[in-house]
Amino acid sequence: MRAIQVRAFGPRTCCGATDLPDPVPGPEQVLIAASACDVLFVDTMIRSGAGAGYFPIRPPYVPATEWAGRWWRSATR
Repeated sequence: MRAIQVRAFGPRTCCGATDLPDPVPGPEQVLIAASACDVLFVDTMIRSGAGAGYFPIRPPYVPATEWAGRWWRSATR
């Protein structure tokens, strides 16, 4: 899977495109093929480290507050 990943808190240079393993759904989960994702202002605050006290997200992570896609597969399929 190709994704933008935040490697450390800081300016936008702290993130970049990377290849990650394809996710595997666990029990009671489904995998969604994302068609579009957005990055909102809150995502930029989290990336900068300003929201570290409010959000339990730690680098490395893939930012995306909202997304659209279609069901791909479930853990039982």
